[in-house]
Amino acid sequence: FLFLPRKFTLFVLGLSIGSNPLIVENLWSFGWQAIVFAILTITGSLLASLMVFRLFFKKGGSDEK
Repeated sequence: FLFLPRKFTLFVLGLSIGSNPLIVENLWSFGWQAIVFAILTITGSLLASLMVFRLFFKKGGSDEK
């Protein structure tokens, strides 16, 4: 039911981004910023999940196996 309006919206968004010379000229800069942001976000999430795991789920004590 909402398949065609979503496709049309994505198409119009792609046209507006593709016709903007500022975005097209700086595409490499935006790409590197996106890659750095993604890597830092994933690293932060992994570190936070490791910290939560060690604080709450790690079994302690010498009598537990």
